[in-house]
Amino acid sequence: MTPLLLKIPKSSRDGVVRRGETRKEAQMKTLILQQLDIIEHAFGVRILYACESGSRAWGFASQDSDWDVRFIYGHLPEWYLSIDVERKRDVIEQMVGKFDLSGWDLRKSLWLFHKSNPPLIEWLTSPLVYVDRYDLAAK
Repeated sequence: MTPLLLKIPKSSRDGVVRRGETRKEAQMKTLILQQLDIIEHAFGVRILYACESGSRAWGFASQDSDWDVRFIYGHLPEWYLSIDVERKRDVIEQMVGKFDLSGWDLRKSLWLFHKSNPPLIEWLTSPLVYVDRYDLAAK
């Protein structure tokens, strides 16, 4: 099987603090990108888009707020071409410490976008984006 293209650019994981970002935010972003990498390898998927959702994304997180990471992922073509694709699980959910990671398959995401699903619209307009391959949110 050939993996889906592209890797997270090194500049996204280098630990450098970006303008307007605290050192803790930079460290958490690095940890989040590592968790997303783990999910890609564990589930055999490619994360196309990942963002922060909820209170932290919109600037009203408390000290106790977790990191609500939401993502859209794609499988290898064989997964979509199987005759039982309708019965396959199209959601990935992981709780790792303070990270609440939850993602939807691209096919499911497109169907929900067609139905104007509010959580998906929130994800695509989040001001805190971790991964955006192929400029997915804009398309």
